[in-house]
Amino acid sequence: SSDLSVSAVAASCGQAEVAAKTAFLLGPQAGRDFLEHGGFAGLLIDDQGHRLVAGAMPLTEQRASS
Repeated sequence: SSDLSVSAVAASCGQAEVAAKTAFLLGPQAGRDFLEHGGFAGLLIDDQGHRLVAGAMPLTEQRASS
């Protein structure tokens, strides 16, 4: 689906790129399933803003300036 955005988290940039492209080609639901079964974390967003989360996305701690 051309109106899909996919981001993936993996051990290396190369793995993340391949995982995200594969999930993109599979489409939203199958892409999320692929990421989860492959042990990746990811976020898929369609053209209407619907979000599908795969796995546990890592969080970044943000600190306010004092």
